[in-house]
Amino acid sequence: MQKSTKHTIQQAFSKTSKELHYHKDLKKDTLLTSLVKKDVVFEALARLIVARNLLYNCIKWPELRSLLIICNLVINPILINSHTTIPFIIKQSYKERKVEVKAEMRDLEH
Repeated sequence: MQKSTKHTIQQAFSKTSKELHYHKDLKKDTLLTSLVKKDVVFEALARLIVARNLLYNCIKWPELRSLLIICNLVINPILINSHTTIPFIIKQSYKERKVEVKAEMRDLEH
């Protein structure tokens, strides 16, 4: 009887321990996900592609994807899968930067 009770208690603690680890991992993933700013990632990617004259299909390079995932394990869902998306991101980045530069130039004139 004692052996059976001890085994049952160990199973209960083991299950509780596994659940605690699961919840800790879930909290970490939630925190990491909240830190990923899609627009900032896209802006940085657009700047990298333009500055280094990279091919649009670089977003499919396993090495680049691996680097991004290593930096933040939960970034995978927002990574771009189609190189045809890149021109749109670059165009948007250009438009935003153009507005910023105009504002900076206006500030310098005054």
